[in-house]
Amino acid sequence: MAKVGSQRRLLEAIIVAFLVLFPHYMPLPFYSYPIVCLLVIIVYLKSEGKRIRDLGLKKKGLSVHSLVAGIISAVLWIAFDDLPGLLIFATK
Repeated sequence: MAKVGSQRRLLEAIIVAFLVLFPHYMPLPFYSYPIVCLLVIIVYLKSEGKRIRDLGLKKKGLSVHSLVAGIISAVLWIAFDDLPGLLIFATK
């Protein structure tokens, strides 16, 4: 019984490490990271007999406020993502 618990913890640690390291070290298009990571999470949850809803993500929890906050943060991220490159280019 303890062996199963330790194997499960090891698998969870590997999944977390993958979800953290994958976007930083894989040369894939930017939009592919959320898709791959979401699929890994879904496959793991299915193997555990759970759903994303069990993590607390529900449609009823979405609101206009969270949507607007997400859009604003995405626009700011995109705006400032290229800022260092633009500053280097402007100084040359």
